[in-house]
Amino acid sequence: MLEYFINNSQLIKAMKQLLLLLFSCLLLTTTAFGQQEKIGFFSSSKLVGLFPESQAVQSQIDKISTEKQAVGTALENELKAKIQNFEKEKVGMAQILQESRIEEIRNLETKIQNYYANSRKEIDAKRQELLKPIFEKVSAGIKQVAEKHKFTAIIDLDTGGQFLLYIDASRNILELMKTELKLK
Repeated sequence: MLEYFINNSQLIKAMKQLLLLLFSCLLLTTTAFGQQEKIGFFSSSKLVGLFPESQAVQSQIDKISTEKQAVGTALENELKAKIQNFEKEKVGMAQILQESRIEEIRNLETKIQNYYANSRKEIDAKRQELLKPIFEKVSAGIKQVAEKHKFTAIIDLDTGGQFLLYIDASRNILELMKTELKLK
């Protein structure tokens, strides 16, 4: 048992030394390049929600969505009625007439699916159109904040950090790469 604690204390000591070494390397790297990188992040959806115009946009989108849903509900009710009528009448109905009604029901189902898909696209396009002025303000604000506070990069958390919204152009290393790789 004592051997276990001795080995663990040696492991902990080695890990502390490794962490100290890594921290020292990071500190030396930062000072060696002369400028510390400064990266900022924020949630664009939270910021957009703070604009007074965003409430008006949301109420317009809600109104459009409600109208689209009402039409969709009417189509769904029509479909239910057709199915119920078919179920009642199919017993004495000729085979060819049954197939015709089934095709009619399938066509209505497809029409409903297409209606909802197109409605989502229309609503998304309208949302983008209405939010465009806000996004332009946000974009200008990002650049102002980055330049004023010397950020090297700014990341939007709503994209999972996948997109840089701002990057300091002076940090472009293309010319260094061309020189290093002996390219013109």
